Amino acid sequence: MLSKNYVNVLLLGISGMDYKITKGLLAAGRLPSFKKLADQGSFIKLDASLPAENNLAWISLLTGLNPGKHNCFDAVNRNPLTYGLELVSVKNNNEAFRNKLIDQLISHAGLSASAPGLSFLDHFDSEGNNPGGQELIKQIADLEKTQEDWFWKEFFQFKEKGLMYFIFNALNQLQQTFWNNPAIGREEGKIKLNKAVVDYYEQKDRLLQQVLDKLDSPTALLIVSNRGVNSFERSFHLNNWLVENEFMQLTPNLSSAREPLFKHVDWDTTRAYAIGFSSLYLNLEHREGKGIVTDKELLLKELMPKLELIADPNTGERIIHKIYRKEEVYSGSYLNNAPDLIITLKPGYQMSWQTAVGGFGGQIIEDNSQGLSGNHLVDPSFIPGILFSNQKLGKISAQGLDVAPTILELLGLEIPPEMDGKSLLK
Repeated sequence: MLSKNYVNVLLLGISGMDYKITKGLLAAGRLPSFKKLADQGSFIKLDASLPAENNLAWISLLTGLNPGKHNCFDAVNRNPLTYGLELVSVKNNNEAFRNKLIDQLISHAGLSASAPGLSFLDHFDSEGNNPGGQELIKQIADLEKTQEDWFWKEFFQFKEKGLMYFIFNALNQLQQTFWNNPAIGREEGKIKLNKAVVDYYEQKDRLLQQVLDKLDSPTALLIVSNRGVNSFERSFHLNNWLVENEFMQLTPNLSSAREPLFKHVDWDTTRAYAIGFSSLYLNLEHREGKGIVTDKELLLKELMPKLELIADPNTGERIIHKIYRKEEVYSGSYLNNAPDLIITLKPGYQMSWQTAVGGFGGQIIEDNSQGLSGNHLVDPSFIPGILFSNQKLGKISAQGLDVAPTILELLGLEIPPEMDGKSLLK
């Protein structure tokens, strides 16, 4: 039976903690504290959000809402009138957005809610600025020491009924730097792990044992990750492809259009454009500032089959795993702001950072030159995260969206009807 009479809920987030890696280390006896927690309660696969971009995945998990209800769709959102870009962050200070986060819902219900770890969430999210090697390991060790000290300070003050959550984010950069498992042209096999990655998982296992030793019995514990990790070998410049296939037009030639923010785009003749790591927008009349497309369905009928055929010239294999229409996967009052198509890639490929900021590269598909070998910007089906709990949840998998309503039910609070996730206590 599931007991729901809890004074507190402690939510520990570990960005990028991969289900397959965790399962393998558990089987090898490398994570005894996580094994103890799984035996006492639950260890289940947690499906990543769509798309599985780091901050977006946490936003969906911490609100229980799909992007159509919280208005964050990728690493960046675009202003349709100006085509300008805005970084997406879970630390967004917009009051309407903040009020959707689980800690705010709990606070408004009169209970205690603390989220001290959010200040670190974007610490290593400046893509492409990777110090690498031993310098990175030292930086992460220093950051982890600071985070753990702060965590324990907050933990010992965690007395009143309510929620405390804390997110550790350094594993992202470790896995992206030290990933040793190429995917393109290979069958999925045993994962080879760098010592720095294993050390981090084991470090969190030791932290968990300390938490378990100090945890009061009326505290429900949830440990979650927002998604896992995969390989990054080749970059895909979607805006280059749009130009080559005459969906986008440039004022000069492509070779001189390397600057971001669509600086050289001729909007009077452009029908589609890409930003972020999965988002494609149509240049719709009456929605975009210089929109020209009057028949959305006709354009999608032309565009989608061509996208599906995009192949890597090195292998001849198609690189796109799935193309989602926004109406199929999102709902809510912000649906009109969503990308018209959400494009997810196969393992080994990542939408380029140039694409993310409205820019262009050299070739449509190029070798990864960013110094990072790991990637989480593929179809979410390839990179599930984890959920551990000291409760037996009776499920083998769940969605990140299910975490927020589960916390509310544990605290005896009403679950807002707009939440898309479902309590795992049901």
